[in-house]
Amino acid sequence: MEVPNQRFLQVGHAGLQEDYHDKDISIRVLELNFQTPDVPENLQIYHKEPQSITRRREKDSVEYVLGAKPMLQFVKAQIDMVLEMSYHTGERGAIFYEKIGMLRYLLDGKLYEEVDLSELLGKLGFNNSFGREPWENRLACYKEWKSRALKKRTEAGFPATPLSTIIS
Repeated sequence: MEVPNQRFLQVGHAGLQEDYHDKDISIRVLELNFQTPDVPENLQIYHKEPQSITRRREKDSVEYVLGAKPMLQFVKAQIDMVLEMSYHTGERGAIFYEKIGMLRYLLDGKLYEEVDLSELLGKLGFNNSFGREPWENRLACYKEWKSRALKKRTEAGFPATPLSTIIS
């Protein structure tokens, strides 16, 4: 079964197709650069919660925008949650670990943080991942996926943690 948004990393930027196969697309470094908006300082909101912008817009009838740093922090927090490979995020997190070597967050073109997915994968333990699987199959599914992810990372030329340290 296809996980939403996984198709892009499997077949690339292509029109909708009836049948497709994984083209083994990988991204050595996914760089996300958050730029300070080109609006007056008083129109930038610095809360991490984007919904606060909507509330202020409704209250003041002004087009506020979220500042670059809180947007970066918000997006990073969402990606970090997916990378935890929990019950609900395991299948999506798997895509990141299999297809991306490193995440690089930039703020106005300057390095904010780098996340080595190989290092994270090495530390990653079973977290009730793959919630679509029956409970009794989840750990085995997780171990099988982790071995497959290491193989895919190695084939893509990404750093990979030795197998003996990643099956937990």
